[in-house]
Amino acid sequence: MDKIASGVITLAIVGKPNVGKSTFFNKVLNKDLSPVSEIPGTTTDLFIDNISYKNRTFKLIDSGGLKRKGKSKSDEQQYITKESLKAIYLADVVLFMIEADKEFTKTDKQICRLVLDKGKGLIFVINKIDLVDELKKIKN
Repeated sequence: MDKIASGVITLAIVGKPNVGKSTFFNKVLNKDLSPVSEIPGTTTDLFIDNISYKNRTFKLIDSGGLKRKGKSKSDEQQYITKESLKAIYLADVVLFMIEADKEFTKTDKQICRLVLDKGKGLIFVINKIDLVDELKKIKN
């Protein structure tokens, strides 16, 4: 608690490939620091920057997408996964980004379990809410 009361809080944005982590990171920072594209795996390194909010400093980490071990075929994808795990270890709080129109999977549960087992805080960030058909119907 001492670190949270007096120091910089590190937040890591993690989730599956192409859920919008880098877009979210860039929007929060109001910068185009992390690369964004429709191609999964665009973010390969960790991108780190600080933001101040209400007299507090937060370190924000953007990571590449996490995949199940069996699905990480290429060396690059293995590297992205390692960098994402590194982000979790560096974080005080993990912002776990999921897509609103997708099911919460066994892999998602495993990622959450890892975060909690490491003693990290966990916040769900639900993205792409505009893709949910039921909400579109309600809006209309």
